[in-house]
Amino acid sequence: LKRHSDKVVKDFTPDQKELARGVFSKLIEVGQGRADTRRTAVFKELVPAGTTPEAVEAVVNALAQEGVRLITTGGEENGRTVTVAHEKLIDAWPWLRQLVDENRDMIVLQNQINDDAKSWEEKEDSGYLYRGGRLIQVEEQLSASTPDLNELSQAFIQASLAQRQQEVEE
Repeated sequence: LKRHSDKVVKDFTPDQKELARGVFSKLIEVGQGRADTRRTAVFKELVPAGTTPEAVEAVVNALAQEGVRLITTGGEENGRTVTVAHEKLIDAWPWLRQLVDENRDMIVLQNQINDDAKSWEEKEDSGYLYRGGRLIQVEEQLSASTPDLNELSQAFIQASLAQRQQEVEE
């Protein structure tokens, strides 16, 4: 498994390797006192702001192709979904285990912002924006790490900051 998985990533360009790291970081649910598990994401969640969907698509296709199957895709109806093929891969593949272990806090932050941003978008309600202590905490965490945020997550953070500015000015 290790050899097979490492070969796929080894053949990537440096940019593709970075995209693969981002893809996998968004497909992991960090266990808080329990085992890390796989997480299903909609494809658009995997596209970092400023990156083309086609670049991420090439990486996802390479990881999901027949004979590789490190990730699986499906669910075309409400958007293509992507997930780690098997939870055993998280512990059995040293590259992925190291990615998770070295970036646990960033992965938790990135996934939380993503989930909160989706709720904000779905409900179209400014009540979902971060405020007060939570916004300050997220700002500190964002300055301490560099999560791979998609455009929606970045818009959510910007809207939270704009809301705070508006409240200060009132």
